Amino acid sequence: GLGGAPDNIGSRLWLLRREKQLPEVVARAREYATEALQWLLREGRVDGLAVEADIAAPGHLRISVALTVPGETLRAAYDYDVLSGVYRPTT
Repeated sequence: GLGGAPDNIGSRLWLLRREKQLPEVVARAREYATEALQWLLREGRVDGLAVEADIAAPGHLRISVALTVPGETLRAAYDYDVLSGVYRPTT
């Protein structure tokens, strides 16, 4: 993988494509995103990891990530288009 990352770091978010946006789907999106980032913890790249997910708009999930590294917490949020599988950073 890139930068020493394992080759199996993809996410299973694409599996949500056929699902309706119910609370269970949001919970599953959070689970899949967390699972995809676990390698950062396993390899000691971060000290902590927190992922949140919610419905941003019909067909779109907002996935927020907080990574804890020594001295700070890095935060990012992404819009995930369930149908196209496209991620876009949110502002």
